[in-house]
Amino acid sequence: MEMLFLDKVAVFHIGKGGRFNNGGHTTFLGLMNYKDIYHKIFTDVQEQNDGSYLDDNGNQVCESIGEDGIFYLDEDGIYDTTYSKHIKDLQDVEIEIILETHNIDEDLIKLINELYE
Repeated sequence: MEMLFLDKVAVFHIGKGGRFNNGGHTTFLGLMNYKDIYHKIFTDVQEQNDGSYLDDNGNQVCESIGEDGIFYLDEDGIYDTTYSKHIKDLQDVEIEIILETHNIDEDLIKLINELYE
């Protein structure tokens, strides 16, 4: 089962949301591979020669995207943050967020249950 998701990481976004549109609301964006991350998440930033990423104002928002797809993109220094983790490294709160997300792949749910029983 784990082989299905070997090249993918879980991607989360922290922003405003929830019942009262509070800051700090985390949502699961899905499982993504390196190509997905680069084309879906890093669209509004410029890659530098050193592998870091800058926003339109020249602020560094991410040190790099690891070859394994791990990254931490801090868009505004407060709440607008997108990050990724390997499935095996998820914290309980992240697992709950995934399981509460609609239209989740059944194989992903099975894998999470196997890894975290």
